[in-house]
Amino acid sequence: MGFFINEHQNFSGNAADLANLASQCARYLGLSGGMEKINERTVRYYVSEGLVERPERIGRDAQYGYIHLLQFLAGRFLVESGFPMQKVGPYLMTQSIHELEMLITNRNKPNMAELLVASFQRGGEGKERGRNRTERIFTRDVDINKRDFRTRDRSDEDQIGRAHV
Repeated sequence: MGFFINEHQNFSGNAADLANLASQCARYLGLSGGMEKINERTVRYYVSEGLVERPERIGRDAQYGYIHLLQFLAGRFLVESGFPMQKVGPYLMTQSIHELEMLITNRNKPNMAELLVASFQRGGEGKERGRNRTERIFTRDVDINKRDFRTRDRSDEDQIGRAHV
């Protein structure tokens, strides 16, 4: 009988649970890379680097699920295959559960163009993880909204306009 990754669709656990299950799955799937390197710290590192979505918080505890397992395994597979971590994260965030399952089980590596396109689809969110795009826009615009544009001195615009003539 073969191994089916989707048997773990109901997975729910903390970072240590995710690391243990990911290690077992990687072994069954024959994914390359050191299995001894899959641990709780690796899971947290992948979250901090954007390869795995941030877990749901239940009080003080982080709760990981099936999507996190797939992202971790796919991220590990792609990074171990030589793809840059900065490109893998945005790519994984654009993939559906089915696409991640296919990536892991079939080991069809994306090409660099697909990774590049995915980084643009995400809106360049790489540096400001943890906040969504709307939050970043609103917090960035707070200072701009405090300015009163009606009382701005128009002489600056006149000088700029004359400089371009």
